[in-house]
Amino acid sequence: MTVSERARRSSGPELVAGGQIVAFGPAGFRTGLRSDLASVPVEGVEPVQVVLVTRRDDRNPLLSAFRARAAAHLTA
Repeated sequence: MTVSERARRSSGPELVAGGQIVAFGPAGFRTGLRSDLASVPVEGVEPVQVVLVTRRDDRNPLLSAFRARAAAHLTA
């Protein structure tokens, strides 16, 4: 099984725990983190571009609401 196939079948925390990806998230992301994972604050770096990637045919109303709110808050 390739990494991309595993990614489709696994959650982000499982992929991090398995050493397959590194995740970046907001400071609030640290609460409720799995006990076998650690978070390290990254300070003093320039802001980065944020990209939301979804399945083209995903019509989930929660995803649509998230996309709209993310765009409202992240658009510079």
